[in-house]
Amino acid sequence: MKAIFTAAQQRAHDQGIQQAEGISSLTLMERAAFRLYKSMLPDLQRIQPKQITVLVGPGNNGGDGLALARYLSAHAMVQVLRLKSTHYSPENLAQAKALLPLSHRVQLNEIQADNPAEFQSFSSTDLWIDALFGNGLSRPLQADFAPFFAWIATIGKPVWAIDSPSGLPNRPEDFALENPVLSAQKTYCIDRPAFSMLFPESAPFLGALQVVPLSHFESNFPEAILGYWIESADVQRRLPKRQIQAHKGNQGWLALIGGAEGGEGALCLSSGAALNMGVGKILALAQSSARAPLLSRHPEVQFQDMAQPHTVLPEKITALALGPGAGRATAFQHWLQFAMEFQSIPRVFDADALNIFAENGLVRPFQGQVVLTPHPAEFDRLFGTSERSEHRWQKALEAAQKWNCHIVLKNHITWVFTPENQAFALNFGTPALAKGGSGDSLTGMLGALLARGVQTTDACLLAVALHGRAARLMEMQRGIDSVNPSELPDWLGFAYRSFELGENV
Repeated sequence: MKAIFTAAQQRAHDQGIQQAEGISSLTLMERAAFRLYKSMLPDLQRIQPKQITVLVGPGNNGGDGLALARYLSAHAMVQVLRLKSTHYSPENLAQAKALLPLSHRVQLNEIQADNPAEFQSFSSTDLWIDALFGNGLSRPLQADFAPFFAWIATIGKPVWAIDSPSGLPNRPEDFALENPVLSAQKTYCIDRPAFSMLFPESAPFLGALQVVPLSHFESNFPEAILGYWIESADVQRRLPKRQIQAHKGNQGWLALIGGAEGGEGALCLSSGAALNMGVGKILALAQSSARAPLLSRHPEVQFQDMAQPHTVLPEKITALALGPGAGRATAFQHWLQFAMEFQSIPRVFDADALNIFAENGLVRPFQGQVVLTPHPAEFDRLFGTSERSEHRWQKALEAAQKWNCHIVLKNHITWVFTPENQAFALNFGTPALAKGGSGDSLTGMLGALLARGVQTTDACLLAVALHGRAARLMEMQRGIDSVNPSELPDWLGFAYRSFELGENV
């Protein structure tokens, strides 16, 4: 788990690594370049470029690119296009000098980005490496770079960014500015991503996001940090272990409430996901139309008609999950009101439960353990419309504290907010999850983990990570368009095993 830093904190952290390990900035740069190369190696072997062009700026991001060029020369001819400057960093100058013995494999050229006559003669390449600015920009990039970036796009070859696509704002509020950004198909973040990279506005410029480890040292800043970046090892450490003496009575009993007419499938998805998260028993409360489809698919689940006046919850229920396919049925609203007051066990509110909260103004400070799982539109209905994702992020951070609940804000990067003013960013998903029904599985997973006694924050992190990993594993087998929510629960065991084995997918 890595703290998400401001740009100033990241610079101070880099200095902290050097002091803690007794190394120079040049040595740290060399380490970063080698680890970048190792991270890129699988893709390099896949595309087998004959020529690589490395775009280099005058600062230390450019120094990373110059050092990386030496390693890349083992795979292809490399041409380096370095921006002309009178203020190269000392590390940048040292790395340029280190290229001289490789002049037969690496060609170093100096160019001006605002002079097309200089750069348009270098169009022959199979791969661009963007090491121009990274996160080093303290202000938006000048419009002079727009023709240069547009020309690179016309070449039609992939762009891999180091640290951050050049021109991407360091501050989320700067996304409103019209400034050039060199879009990448893949971004290799050194050490950790920048805060601005964790919002939907940045996604079109980043492509696939991969974090390259730099050091085990972690700074502890007295001032506030922006959250935490969750990695595979963090998920692995939190996986619940089934003890040898386990039986159905001590693995939790989850009550799933939803499944109105027309929403029976959502309840089936939630139930299947909960079963594959290892919960001991499941009781489904739904309208009578859900009985046949649910029990035909999951005969392990107990069923009760939530509209029957004599229906009560067994005393040994250990968690509630409400909302999947619930609609606006009067019986469901009764159970929703009951769950609001039932403080002794953890509760998950999703889908139609959230919509009813929004319509009736029911959100108020909760007692006990509560998780809300909105997507952005549901969140806006609950807490007000936000012009930008950064504003929604701030509202979610404040709402989790104010309403004493955990909020799982679902998106391409999902954030988990806690009542203790913590924010966790998770990037385990895939666009393949952009189908109706995906969230119903997540609800069942969360309910199952809470029913098994997993601490609330850990349950949120585990559910989001396992949900995304299962979809990625399906995508690897079938392609991005053929990941069906109805089959996702069956892949949760593979996802669990993947984290157990320490795999990065």
